[in-house]
Amino acid sequence: MTTSDEEQFPPLVRLMMMQFQSGIFCNFLDRLSGHKHLLPDPNHYGCGLHSTGSGGRLMLHIDASRHPNKKLSQQINCIYYCTPDWQEEWGGDLELWDEDATRCVSSITPKFNRLAIFRVSGKSWHGQPFPLQTPPNIRRNSLALYYYSAEEDTEGRGYSNFVRWKGRLGARQAHRAAPGEGPDPRLCADPGDQRPRQVRPQDGAELQALMGLFSRFAAAPPESPCRKVCRLDMEIRLCLGCWRSPKEIAGWSELSPKGKRAVLEALPAREREHGGGR
Repeated sequence: MTTSDEEQFPPLVRLMMMQFQSGIFCNFLDRLSGHKHLLPDPNHYGCGLHSTGSGGRLMLHIDASRHPNKKLSQQINCIYYCTPDWQEEWGGDLELWDEDATRCVSSITPKFNRLAIFRVSGKSWHGQPFPLQTPPNIRRNSLALYYYSAEEDTEGRGYSNFVRWKGRLGARQAHRAAPGEGPDPRLCADPGDQRPRQVRPQDGAELQALMGLFSRFAAAPPESPCRKVCRLDMEIRLCLGCWRSPKEIAGWSELSPKGKRAVLEALPAREREHGGGR
């Protein structure tokens, strides 16, 4: 289930989304990614609150390259995971696949308070293709945000206002097992339609249930650095390099201010050395 209707967001979730769209956070993404003047989408087109229950999954896809109502090119995705006490055995990893969608090259566990940041390109296949193994009362909840720029199509991928879905995963698609072992049987099963379903105000009780999943946010104590504007105390996982060899920085929250500055200053140069594309 997903909704982008900000009027329905719980108050603290709405405040958090505002912080993710603030100038301070956008400037942080500029420095991190090497882009200039990244812009958020205040209408949350295609993003917002996402919630998946036991057995749910999201087929591999590439996001639209252009905003449908504005002349903007989508560049960066941010996904903030907010299910407390997430257990790795439940699955639900965000998977980043190679440009042919034949194998997973990196995965990110949806641990509570983790922010995943990755580039959007014509090769950035991603999704949550394996069914969740959560207890019936546990859901995989997240906040998703997209960031845009007015840059030209330097990659030559062409502009697209629609999401490219990989369709039903089957034996013809590659596997995460070692060569010769055959495809993962979970990918061979017919999963049906795995695209997210929008929950709208007219859905009534279902919308209220979705909002209830995000209503357990608690304000930080007065002495917490989280009380300061856009001091987001979270673990950040980065995949900002070229899609063939995505880079990841774990334990961001444990870095000293000096260490964080060093990462921010070094990352764009390192990406140029490796020929990282958008």
